[in-house]
Amino acid sequence: MSSHTSNELTPYPPVSIALCTYNGAAFLAQQLESILSQTYPNITDIVCVDDCSTDETLSILHQFALRDGRIRIFQNSRNLGYIRNFEKAMGLTHEPLIALSDQDDHWYPAKIERLVAAIGTHLLVYSDSEYINEQGEKTGQKLSDYRKLGMEMNVLNLALFNVVAGHTMMIRRELFAQSIPFHTKIPHDYWLAFQAAKSGSIGFVDEALVGYRQHTTNVLGAIGSKNKNKSNVLAQTHERLTAFSDSLQGVNVKHQALLKNLSSFYVDLSWQKRMRKVGFFWKHQHELLQAKRRNNLRKRFYCIQMYWRTT
Repeated sequence: MSSHTSNELTPYPPVSIALCTYNGAAFLAQQLESILSQTYPNITDIVCVDDCSTDETLSILHQFALRDGRIRIFQNSRNLGYIRNFEKAMGLTHEPLIALSDQDDHWYPAKIERLVAAIGTHLLVYSDSEYINEQGEKTGQKLSDYRKLGMEMNVLNLALFNVVAGHTMMIRRELFAQSIPFHTKIPHDYWLAFQAAKSGSIGFVDEALVGYRQHTTNVLGAIGSKNKNKSNVLAQTHERLTAFSDSLQGVNVKHQALLKNLSSFYVDLSWQKRMRKVGFFWKHQHELLQAKRRNNLRKRFYCIQMYWRTT
C-alpha cells in the first residue's frame, strides 16, 4: 500500500522532524521547546544532526534528549555545510512525512497539525511565516509581504524566485528520494520545491505557522532582505538554471528548453544577449515573475530592467 493511501486512512500519520544545527546555542533551546510543544500527537522521530559546532549546541541537544526519547542526535566528523547536513538529517529520519527545522526559529503549536491536514496528495506543503527579532518579538512583517505565496506553481514560476521556505515545509519521503543527491550550490529548500513542482503539486497553508527569527548570524537572510551578497550572482544564477534544466530531462521537454535558453543569458553580457534576455522575460513574464508582488505595469518595467540586471 502506498504512503499516500495509508496517510489518508490514518487519522494521525507519523511525522519525522529533521533539525540541523551549527553553533546554534543562542536560540536552540527555544526552538526545541516549540517542537516539543506541538499539538500534533504523532511526531515519532526528531533527528538532530550537528555540523561540528564549537559552542554549547551539543550540550543543549543532549539535555533535551534526556527529557524526550524521540530526540536522536548525530554529530558530523567534518563540517558538511547546511545543504549536505539537511540531506543527511532527512536521510536519517524514518517516517513517511518529514518536517524541516532550523535551529533558531519558533514553531507555533499547531504547525505540524496544520501541515499534515493540508498535505493531502501533495508531495510538499508549506505555509506563511512571520518575522521575529532576536528577543522573539513579532516585527509585523511576514514572508507573504515580499513574495506571492500560495500560487499555482510550475517549474518556470520557481526558476528565479523561491517562495517555499524550508522552515515552513513538510514533504513526503518520496520527494526526498527523488531529489537526492541535493545540488551542492542550490539551497535545499529551493531544490526540493523545484523537484516537487516538476513531478507533483505543492500545497499551501495561508497562515503564519512559524516565527522566522532574524539575527546577525542567520545562514540565509530573509526573503526581501536588502543586504544580499551581489558577488558572483551571474554565475550562481547560470549554474542554478542549468541544474534545473538538466533535472527536467525526460520529464518536460518544453520547460527544459526554456530554462536552458534562460540560463544562456547569464553567461554572455553582450548587448545582443541582453536584448534577447529582455524579449524572453517580456514573453514569459506571467510565469517567470509570478512570485513577485508587482502589478502588470511594474512587471513590464522589470522586464525592461533585465537589460542591466543580473537577477
